Amino acid sequence: MCLWSPRYSSSFSIPGYHFHFISKDRAKGGHVLDCSAKGLRVGIQTLFEYDVRLPEAGSFLKENLAVDTTRISKEPSS
Repeated sequence: MCLWSPRYSSSFSIPGYHFHFISKDRAKGGHVLDCSAKGLRVGIQTLFEYDVRLPEAGSFLKENLAVDTTRISKEPSS
């Protein structure tokens, strides 16, 4: 799955293209950091509105969401 988010969404999303995967049995998933493929099946759905539901309690409310995610390295950390 791929999402594209505008630059102004950087405090709650990664601006630009952001890829995720989910296994066929839906038991595993995560971020795609690098990939290659011989054949792909692609579908596109354009959304102009989506609902983001954030936690209303707990440590999330104390986090600094003003982080500029455009400066976060796309290289995997060791």
